[in-house]
Amino acid sequence: MRMRRMLPILVLSVLPAAVLMIAPGRSLAAGYSLYEQSGRALGFAGAFVARANDASSIFFNPAGLARLDHGEIYAGTSLIIVSREFAGTAPFPGYGVEESSPDKVFAPSTFYWGHPVTEDFGVGFGFYSPYGLSTEWDNPEQFSGRFISTKASITPFYFNPAAALEVTPGVRLGAGLMAIYSSVELNRHIGMANPADVGPDVLDLGTVSLNGDTGGLQFGFNLGLQLDLGDRVTVGANYRSGVNLDFDGDANFTFLGTGSPLDPQLQPLFPKDQKVKTALPMPAMFVGALAVQVSPKVSVEADLGWTQWSDFDVLKLRFEDPSLNSDVVEQWDDALFIRTGAEIVLNPTYDLRLGYYYDDTPQNTAEVSPLLPDAIRHGLSAGIGWKHERWRADLFGLLLLTPERSTDGINRNGYEGNYATATQITGVSVGLSY
Repeated sequence: MRMRRMLPILVLSVLPAAVLMIAPGRSLAAGYSLYEQSGRALGFAGAFVARANDASSIFFNPAGLARLDHGEIYAGTSLIIVSREFAGTAPFPGYGVEESSPDKVFAPSTFYWGHPVTEDFGVGFGFYSPYGLSTEWDNPEQFSGRFISTKASITPFYFNPAAALEVTPGVRLGAGLMAIYSSVELNRHIGMANPADVGPDVLDLGTVSLNGDTGGLQFGFNLGLQLDLGDRVTVGANYRSGVNLDFDGDANFTFLGTGSPLDPQLQPLFPKDQKVKTALPMPAMFVGALAVQVSPKVSVEADLGWTQWSDFDVLKLRFEDPSLNSDVVEQWDDALFIRTGAEIVLNPTYDLRLGYYYDDTPQNTAEVSPLLPDAIRHGLSAGIGWKHERWRADLFGLLLLTPERSTDGINRNGYEGNYATATQITGVSVGLSY
């Protein structure tokens, strides 16, 4: 009877953590936001809300579609290289334990189309992924945090038609509909406290793999404003609504056994394959911006953004077997970010761009874990733009400086240590005007 009671208790404690793997790992802005959505804009660190005037306005500020004077197709991709290391501390997994993730290369891509219907009215369509994750740890069978996470992946795809109107000279309003589809894959191990007096403290019983999707499209909206204050100053605002994505999936449990005489008693208690449901917020975001045309060849912009990460408060996990249901308290905080950048016209063919951003973390120290060792970020960017007749290409490089993050001995899962993350990003977008 003691063993029969212990396994459900342990499963209830670790399965919610598995679903938390839906939360970010690959995130490049704080939390699990991805702001890498345009080769041009990322050259100046994404500070593009006030100046948005090409097809990528659909993401940065749909009001910018009213500034188009020609049709444009604008597509691109980013190559993101992420490496992560973990150094354990007491009491678990202990000093001297070192873990790492394999160097991963990700390539989130974008596609934008914009078209001026009249001098004052423009329309467009965008495809992009403003949130996402992919995280994996080396040697998953021996990884000391394998009962929390070994691999996780989620990629929401946004399909975003939008339109904008210049209601009076210098005042532009834009709006769009966001249709979202996402899938998710989660892998981890299941353990149980060893009831025997000898051997390891935790028995590695097997694995669980969660696979699911949203089952269709879910919807939100985005709004934008641009206001010219004279010939040289523009203010802008962009709002993207929050969307709570509902996932339906399958939880597949595999009993591996411990190789001990306990296995015949443990296997009947191991959870069976079954359906699972959960939900994850894609939080609302608001950005206010100020741009100044310093000279005919130099423009600068500063953006201040707010993300409603407090939507990620309680994560509810609902299994087909209700005895496994659980609520996980996250209690993230809303967070601010700052993006600044400059664009310099070198000649009719080339532009030079430079930028910096600061992104605060919404994650409390108790939740820092292999699922998401989030931290504040400083980003330094540089880019170059090329134009020739109907074609243009924009190349950027971004270096993220992420301070080491410690669990400070209060990790909710009891997995204590220090995380270090290194990220390098390059990207290119190509545009064709017609």
